[in-house]
Amino acid sequence: MVISGYVSDNKFGTLGALRASAQMISYEVATGLTILGALMMYQTLDFSKMVQWQQDHVWGVVYQPIGFILFFTATIVEMKRIPFDLPEGESEIIGYSLEYSGMKFMLFMMAEFIESLLFSWIIVLIFFGGWHLPGLHMPAEGASTSWLGIPLGYWAVVALEAAAFAAKVVFLCWLQMLIRWSLPRFRYDQIMHLGWKIMLPIALANVAITAVVILFI
Repeated sequence: MVISGYVSDNKFGTLGALRASAQMISYEVATGLTILGALMMYQTLDFSKMVQWQQDHVWGVVYQPIGFILFFTATIVEMKRIPFDLPEGESEIIGYSLEYSGMKFMLFMMAEFIESLLFSWIIVLIFFGGWHLPGLHMPAEGASTSWLGIPLGYWAVVALEAAAFAAKVVFLCWLQMLIRWSLPRFRYDQIMHLGWKIMLPIALANVAITAVVILFI
């Protein structure tokens, strides 16, 4: 984004690039700290093991509701979506993509949509049990199980869990769009204040409280 704004040889594009770099640096710190409590709880960086832990206990959002809210907010800022779209400024003549059109502009938009899907996948895997459905357990291959009184074979369970994972991702994408359509844009000083003076201290407190709970309970 910084390079694209600089090489466009437009002062408004350069200003948008500077906004983007400052905003992303501010919230990348918070993004890492918000999921640290969940990672301490899971004791692993393997997504499949995180899902297995949630299958054995309960979904991560129950244990880490503050971490989920902070991480979800930080990802929206990282994606530069409304109400945090100051680097792009879609309703004003400013932004790192100002001088781009056609296929070049399409690549910027495609990257943003892919990023939206990526963050939704990560949130589902860390906080919403991944492909897990309550009461449904994967049987051995060739065996069968039941869910809500319905007998299911191995491949039926695989298909159902894949559909559940996709539905969770689509729901989070819809929630991002709902927020985009509902909230007004923040001022730039408000975004910096939210990142450094509100989200960062809350994320640090969440990590500290999680560590104390794991240590003593």
